[in-house]
Amino acid sequence: MVDYSGRGPTESCVCKPDIVAPGSKIISCGDRQCRYQIKSGTSMSTPLVSGAIALLLERYPDMTNVDVKLHIRERAVDLGLPHNQQGWGLLDVARLLQ
Repeated sequence: MVDYSGRGPTESCVCKPDIVAPGSKIISCGDRQCRYQIKSGTSMSTPLVSGAIALLLERYPDMTNVDVKLHIRERAVDLGLPHNQQGWGLLDVARLLQ
């Protein structure tokens, strides 16, 4: 976990994060044509989680938002960290799609 990652509980006493995903030192599109650069932050981890959910819904199109959240929670990999650092654990796309 890096310093810029959000942690809970929130002001409303909601435990955060729900899940963790890779977001540091990700090779991504650069600001110049045909260039890539290394980026870090939630803007790098969010697409990974969103893509995993898209794949999940492609496989199980009748899932509700609650079903998706439970499915992610049940298949997250426990990193052995406190809940306010890892939430349910690390997103594992392969396990998610089983």
